[in-house]
Amino acid sequence: MNHLLDLGSRKFWRLVGRPVDLATHHSWLRAPVSSSSTVGDSWLAAEAAHHGGTVDDGAATASAGPAAGLLPAMTILDGPGFDASRLDPRIRDFYEHTAAWHMEVWTGWSPLFWPAGELIARLFARRVEQLSLPMRPLDVAQGMDSRVRVIRDR
Repeated sequence: MNHLLDLGSRKFWRLVGRPVDLATHHSWLRAPVSSSSTVGDSWLAAEAAHHGGTVDDGAATASAGPAAGLLPAMTILDGPGFDASRLDPRIRDFYEHTAAWHMEVWTGWSPLFWPAGELIARLFARRVEQLSLPMRPLDVAQGMDSRVRVIRDR
């Protein structure tokens, strides 16, 4: 069943989409790709190898320094219209040390959208271990897990 679903979705996007050239003009669209039907975080090792790097879990250690963030430094975004030094220090800390942060989640979708969310969850999210969409408050009652995994290149 899953194979047919994946094949059907690929055929659909080939029908309504358009070809792109990932080697040149559309290279900005190149993204990591999983080699198995379950995505999870198994693609990270292949992506690290592609860049000549290694994967670490982003946690703070004596040798690695502070906890990893979504960005190594907010200043890499500095330019016309943005100055990282003007950010609230808490926002900057979140982006630079994301792995050190913890949050509680409470969610609730409008019941009108539950069928679409449930369809995505059943057809894709649970199987590929990506795109999990908590729709009701108790969906996250047992908590949820998220880690910052860092690819360190040469």
